[in-house]
Amino acid sequence: MPFENLLRFSNKSFRGFTLIETLIVIFIISLFSAAGVLGYTGYRQKANLRIAAQQVYSDIRDTQNLALATVRHNGDIPSGGYGLRFTTADSASYIIFADDDGNYEYDAPDEKIEKKDLPSGIEISEIKISGIATSPVDIVFFPPKPTVYINQNSATSPSTITLKIKGESCPEGCKNVIVNNVGVVETN
Repeated sequence: MPFENLLRFSNKSFRGFTLIETLIVIFIISLFSAAGVLGYTGYRQKANLRIAAQQVYSDIRDTQNLALATVRHNGDIPSGGYGLRFTTADSASYIIFADDDGNYEYDAPDEKIEKKDLPSGIEISEIKISGIATSPVDIVFFPPKPTVYINQNSATSPSTITLKIKGESCPEGCKNVIVNNVGVVETN
């Protein structure tokens, strides 16, 4: 008899959830999930932008060190040093090169050492020399100091490479990498 009373008590206490209540809970969980995914996507894009700026900064420094160390390319020390080419025409990558012909610019495929791709969703949106937009820009380090040539000129003002999250606007979605005429590199 006590067992029957227990069953009767439990049947009266637990009624379950209605379809409406279940749908409301699923809707609320979906909203929170969507907000989390959108927040993560924005965070990931900003992280890729920081990674791209650091990558460009490091590659400029590495290229500068190649010139300082007078590293050989194809058996010879490049007569024009080592450099990087940035262009908005190929906004997803840039080239590290050895200036074998000594004209302080990238002008032959055999000068290319490496093509570097930017992280997904990041592009070179603008390149400026002395505040004037220009593309392409060749930044060349000529040994032994190394002297810096920006578009074949050693007395130029700083060059600014603006990296941007595709589809975003500046300044929130942009980072600048700046190289001045004495070889100081900075990001902001």
